[in-house]
Amino acid sequence: MTPRLSYIVCCSPRSGSWVVAEGLHSTGVAGNPKEWFNDAPGVATDDSMETYFSKEWGIPLPLATYEPYLAKVIATTVTKNGVFGLTSHRDQFTAMEKKLKTIPSYRGLTAHEVAKKAFPNLRYIHLTRRDKIRQAISYCRALQTSVWHVKAQHTAATAPLALQFDPVQIAKWEQVFERLDANWHKHFSECGQTPLVLHYEDVESDYVGSIKRILDYLDIDTKGVEIAPPLYKKQADATTDEWAQRYFDHKHGKTTQPAVVHAAPKANQPPPTIPPTWKRWIAENKLLKIPDRDILAILKNNGMNEKMAMEELQAVGENPYFQAADSYTQLLHKRDSFAMIQRSLSKCDPKTATIERRSDVSRSEFLEHYYAANRPVILCGLMTEWKARKRWTPEYLEAACGVTSMTSGGNELFNQPHAKSLSEDIEIFREYLDSAASGIFLWYGPKGTVTPLHHEQVNILMAQVYGRQRITLIPAAEMDLVYNDNGVYSAIDVENPDYTRFPKFREATVIELELAAGEVLFLPVGWWHHMRALDSSITVAFTNFLFPNRFNWAYPKTK
Repeated sequence: MTPRLSYIVCCSPRSGSWVVAEGLHSTGVAGNPKEWFNDAPGVATDDSMETYFSKEWGIPLPLATYEPYLAKVIATTVTKNGVFGLTSHRDQFTAMEKKLKTIPSYRGLTAHEVAKKAFPNLRYIHLTRRDKIRQAISYCRALQTSVWHVKAQHTAATAPLALQFDPVQIAKWEQVFERLDANWHKHFSECGQTPLVLHYEDVESDYVGSIKRILDYLDIDTKGVEIAPPLYKKQADATTDEWAQRYFDHKHGKTTQPAVVHAAPKANQPPPTIPPTWKRWIAENKLLKIPDRDILAILKNNGMNEKMAMEELQAVGENPYFQAADSYTQLLHKRDSFAMIQRSLSKCDPKTATIERRSDVSRSEFLEHYYAANRPVILCGLMTEWKARKRWTPEYLEAACGVTSMTSGGNELFNQPHAKSLSEDIEIFREYLDSAASGIFLWYGPKGTVTPLHHEQVNILMAQVYGRQRITLIPAAEMDLVYNDNGVYSAIDVENPDYTRFPKFREATVIELELAAGEVLFLPVGWWHHMRALDSSITVAFTNFLFPNRFNWAYPKTK
């Protein structure tokens, strides 16, 4: 059976994906979303899931082409209502893409095009964790114990294991999980998709409600559907709490102390060399102009030999690579200080923390007061003649044009024969836009769709056709307050900010607004924004301005 609907639960390890997958499978209407394309050795067997099921299904190994395995996975796991589900870590998704390209008809396609071709009417669900520290602790504990999952009914006593608190590894995996999330965000952005975002913490507090939320997002009829209790139980315990507290204590000191702790050398044991993690930390703190005495005190408190630590401090300062980095860092500090001055001055203007709603804004006024000033504004009265305002509903888009929830696309979508009528339902805002240029996008998502905090590389006009969106904005000049360390993304959940991990975010100018149907938001380049659909939402976005709208960006990747 060819699926009528497909979805991928995009996740990372220790994010609750097994619990969610089994919950969805238990309904009997949401496929069987296992990690079908996991090619790593399993916990209970040296065979990967691909190898194990290839043997079970009689598919010859090694796989010369992925076509037989793909066909068998779909045929075996699609439910009677035509729904196929898949769970995938980021590395599994990348490996799957490469293997699917062994099929001739897939060659030359982008990652998203490959996925769409393999899995019809594809939607994404991003399963993540707000607390990356506890996720890292969970992963480190599983590495030590080899216990990755415990079934809820399991009550047999087990011998206590001697767990070792290793904050170096916790720090490593915390960063890995932040990076994996950022890589998923990058994929969603590149393919123009806005996934359903589901947090592990919400699944934990409301398991049944979370499964129902996914089914609603997939537009699956839940009449008569029963959700089985969780098959697996939570493994966190008092040790988890203790490790989290110890890790916090060392990570959030007076200086930028790293999340690592080393035991003091034992007696009659030669002092170890300073680990690379600590060497990097020393360099970072010296670049931040933390006094050597403070750095030395922390090194000693964490078991470092005083003489060895002093020699390392001197060696760092004399290293020509460090000296070059120090010179460049001083220039960056100058830029940062000027940005802080600009922020301070901008707060003298009462308009800084508000977004105006305006009508009849001329081209010259729009350019001078908003576009060139990098200031958002909500433009009213521009969509009164749009046929889309009366015609477009989720049902209309799907019935008339085959456009389904989470569809996104540019001019090519509007020019496709099946969607040509869409372009006849909208009008270009000629006062601000170039009608001859490309740059029109359709964003469509169900109620509850969340777009995480990020910034755009260009200026955008967002015309809200249907439904409402709650939008949180943060000025572009406050980039240092949103912890932008990967591309255009921030790891901050603005709906539930963790001020312990992101203390500077308290200083950010956070502006909340509700964009109603018929309103147009001018979103300036570089402004940070987070969006939640309060209803099913249909938006048309324009980037084809009459004014310059191409910019050269440098993207950080500090992890």
